[in-house]
Amino acid sequence: RLEWDPVNKIMVAKPSGVSKWLIEEYEKLLRRYDPLTLPDVDVLGPMTTCLLYAVRERSWNHAASEHRRYGECGYHAVWDQRKRFDFVGEIHKVFRDELTLDEDYKTPF
Repeated sequence: RLEWDPVNKIMVAKPSGVSKWLIEEYEKLLRRYDPLTLPDVDVLGPMTTCLLYAVRERSWNHAASEHRRYGECGYHAVWDQRKRFDFVGEIHKVFRDELTLDEDYKTPF
């Protein structure tokens, strides 16, 4: 089975209006350890890049606040808290205008 790069699959999904793919691939980009690369940014464009970084920043803020709340120590504890962040929910909120272009899109809210 061929595995697509998330950025390439997003670029196929955008003009096709396939919201399911957009949600899945945005989540992959947001959950991965590595930040977006300059080639990723060139392909995704400034608006998508800014929206992705806004969600990414919220996920780290969530992790840090949970970290302080429960008093866990170290980077790994923060990383574990970040994994619990509701990425899909945030994607539905932040990318709502784009996702609703798909007539098959179903909002979870």
